[in-house]
Amino acid sequence: MRSFEIFVDQGSSALARDGALPGARTSRVQGKLPASREVLDIFIQGTNVTATVDERHATCVLRDLGAALTTLLSGPRGKAIVRFYDESWELAVERFGRTALLSVYRAGSEPKVLVHERPVDFAEVRASVLEALASAAIERAPVARVASGATPARARELETVRRLLADAEDLGASCDLPLPRATPVTVELDKDAPISLAAEFFLREGVKAVAESSVERADLHALLFRGRMRAEIRGRAVELGDASPFLVAERLLELSRGALSAWERGQAFNVRSSAGGMILGLRVTCDHGVDKETAALVLGSADLQSRERALYTFPNLGVSDVVEAALAFGRALVRALLRRDRSQALNLRLAAFRRQLRELEGSLREVRRTDSFVNPSPESYRAFAEGAARPRTEAAPPARLRYTPRWRALVPGIDLRGTFLCGERLIVGSAQELACLDRGTGEVLWRTPTARATSVVTPAGIARIASDGEVNVHDFGN
Repeated sequence: MRSFEIFVDQGSSALARDGALPGARTSRVQGKLPASREVLDIFIQGTNVTATVDERHATCVLRDLGAALTTLLSGPRGKAIVRFYDESWELAVERFGRTALLSVYRAGSEPKVLVHERPVDFAEVRASVLEALASAAIERAPVARVASGATPARARELETVRRLLADAEDLGASCDLPLPRATPVTVELDKDAPISLAAEFFLREGVKAVAESSVERADLHALLFRGRMRAEIRGRAVELGDASPFLVAERLLELSRGALSAWERGQAFNVRSSAGGMILGLRVTCDHGVDKETAALVLGSADLQSRERALYTFPNLGVSDVVEAALAFGRALVRALLRRDRSQALNLRLAAFRRQLRELEGSLREVRRTDSFVNPSPESYRAFAEGAARPRTEAAPPARLRYTPRWRALVPGIDLRGTFLCGERLIVGSAQELACLDRGTGEVLWRTPTARATSVVTPAGIARIASDGEVNVHDFGN
């Protein structure tokens, strides 16, 4: 049995697939069915790690996986991510010579990791994908497409990808490249802060690609590293067990932002959720009679089989202290990541996290600002207050405004979404042409025939983007 296998089935019933969950292999249904659906099962070391792939995109995911492996044949080291279209699940393949590290996880606002960097033989991955592509291409051939109604274009795509993957030379097969050595990273506790979080984890050097050194990508896979976490709150130190520090920092930042907003409005806040293998909870109560706000923080491991699974509740905390702890842990984590791997500066997921850190820091600074002022000698201002309190006679409402047109232009089939005022030029789009009018006189400065497209104002002129991707730019002057 191979360490990596793929099964493609296009004859399963809709009822059989609707009850499937990640981790449970779907059984095949014999006989004629009222509605056929595609099923894609991926097994890594005997475990089904396939997420709920939409029945319309199963072979599309297989096609993209074959194309991704083709790009990894060009060298001994590389990385490719295959996304599952409508679903937020992703499959990451990272190659190191003859070994491939496979990860299956759910992206989005609530990430979930099924498999993280499971080592398998890259040759077995390639062979399994080739067999699955050949099987899917045969099943989608015109002879077998009577029930499913699939188009032959998909079969040609699968066969093309299979041929490219089979004929491409594996330039990294002869290179016995070991896994890069992981560097230990430690985020220390802040002994002076009332609330502090720490983490110890290992980071590997990222894949360096010269051609893509300036390309920004959303790479959650590079941030799914795990490590040991602990916390110290008002002198009490607790071990939180194994978790994903970045996912924990993201969720803690989200809870802190919601708690700070509720505290500013004088409302209660109570949220508990799990992220990265940890349970995080934050409760804010506001007692307006005493003018006192308190917060309670809940931390613990979400692993049901862990011996260290325990929930710790820390009451009577300040909301600002919780926010400062989330900011400090997030900033320390970002500094550690960028110090070990500068390519993470182009990671859009990390860039969004850094932007949220700055926004929350500005919100906390705004809430803490003491900009109120009490006048020590109010007698000099009472005269103004008495004058403002006297009733005043309301003025008569102004007469109704009337407008007279300066000029008029008749444009047949005008496109209001393609009409823009750019300085002294008025750009008017219609069904068949694009015209430029003078703002003051309405004189037609120029006109040009155009096809249906989307207009966008740029500093260089009006850009017209057609449906096939062609872009034409028209200057404002001529």
